[in-house]
Amino acid sequence: MGVFYSLGLYFQIIALSMARAGIIQPFHYTLIFWAMSIQTWFSSIYNFVFGLGAGGFSSLFIWRDWHWYPHNLFFETMAELGCIGLLIGSAFIKKSFEKIKAGLHLGSFTDHTALWVSGTIVMFFAAQFSGDFNDNRVLWMLIGITIASTHVDSLERLRIVQNNSVKMVNVIE
Repeated sequence: MGVFYSLGLYFQIIALSMARAGIIQPFHYTLIFWAMSIQTWFSSIYNFVFGLGAGGFSSLFIWRDWHWYPHNLFFETMAELGCIGLLIGSAFIKKSFEKIKAGLHLGSFTDHTALWVSGTIVMFFAAQFSGDFNDNRVLWMLIGITIASTHVDSLERLRIVQNNSVKMVNVIE
């Protein structure tokens, strides 16, 4: 816990240093939002466990509902869905990439699967610096398509192996 809290303070120090130096860039606000999400997560036991609720990050601002968010999938999950959401979300991401990896276990996959995998990886990294849950719907779609594509490729490899085995048995007989 102390590591996350220290990380929030670190983001604030960087953001304040940038502001004092006259450097106000979009990333400056991102650091502030990351620090706010960590502070919100630790602000109460309830927020730590359950979070503010989906879309609740914008409630931290005076005028509310500005649709501002931390621009990071994990920080947003911490602030809005708490520890429970973070565990479920992390497990989903981990299991999804394990499924993709299992489909690619031999290292031979079709060109279209290679495109789906690369698109998913790019969108996953983009989700760490932009977008909120809703904006990342392309990531969720790509994860599903990539899992399906790698699964189809593995079934195709299995069918080819089975057909070759049948041919070899016929040759031996």
